[in-house]
Amino acid sequence: MRRQYYHINVTGNEVTTLIERNVKADYDIYNMTICNRHNTDPVAIDLFLRKRTELRVDPNNYNQATDTFTDIYLVHNVEIDPGNTLVLENKELDFDGTEFDFVTQLNNADSTVDIVINIKKRR
Repeated sequence: MRRQYYHINVTGNEVTTLIERNVKADYDIYNMTICNRHNTDPVAIDLFLRKRTELRVDPNNYNQATDTFTDIYLVHNVEIDPGNTLVLENKELDFDGTEFDFVTQLNNADSTVDIVINIKKRR
């Protein structure tokens, strides 16, 4: 199987899903780079696994649902200085992609990072 590279530009402090859970196929992350593109400010980053633990639908309004999640942090509040890059190898990023979404969140609304993920899907 061939490796695939994913580039994701993340801005702001909203939760961003990098790779969605796939119940049919797991994958291996070989490495990942996170580059702080801000010129003057450091960025603090969280990388975590997210699993839906409950989906509650209002029986009176089926359009209204509440999700409950469990988050497991791989990296929490790690600071990357302006113009620097954090490199993570597969031993830091080994998890079951059939169970979890791979998610990130930055600390500031004006933060911006480029993320490159090198993966190989399993059969």
